[in-house]
Amino acid sequence: MLAFQGIMNLGARAKGFEAVSEDAKSSGAGTIPCFGGRSMGARAAVVAATTQFDAAVGVTGVSSLILASYPLVSEKGDLRDRILLELPAEVSVLFISGNRD
Repeated sequence: MLAFQGIMNLGARAKGFEAVSEDAKSSGAGTIPCFGGRSMGARAAVVAATTQFDAAVGVTGVSSLILASYPLVSEKGDLRDRILLELPAEVSVLFISGNRD
């Protein structure tokens, strides 16, 4: 199991998901059924799932995402929905958000 300590940027967090996926493939576990995270971790999960997408065959190794407190709007007010809208239709997404998020 990978442990993350300290503050990591989005790219580094996404690479962590990719490492878990590669480990699962090399151990014979097959595909990763789900990626998930909270806040920036949720964004990293989406980025990692997107990088797992194989356009040549139209599938991704990730079948579902669990996104808690996904930061849909940036601090500058920009909407971060494009990457979500471009996910393959086969990927199920569960958003968990509170009334103070």
